[in-house]
Amino acid sequence: MNRSQSTQILATLIEDYIDATLGAEAGAREKHVKREALRSIIRVAEMEQTLAMNGAAEQYEAVEEAVEPLALAA
Repeated sequence: MNRSQSTQILATLIEDYIDATLGAEAGAREKHVKREALRSIIRVAEMEQTLAMNGAAEQYEAVEEAVEPLALAA
C-alpha cells in the first residue's frame, strides 16, 4: 500500500466515523471541527511513532558502537 492509498483510506475512515457519531443532522461546521480534531490526533500519533523509531535507531547505533571494539578484539 502506498502513501496515497493510505491517505485515502484514512480519509474514508474519518468520514465514516463522523457520519456514525454525528449523524445526518450535523451541520457542516460541526463536521469540520470533528474532522480537523481527528486529523490533529492522527498527526500527533504519527509524530510520536516517528520519534520512537528515531529513538530506537539511536539506541541501536549506541549498542553497535559499544559492541564494535569487542568484535575487533576477537
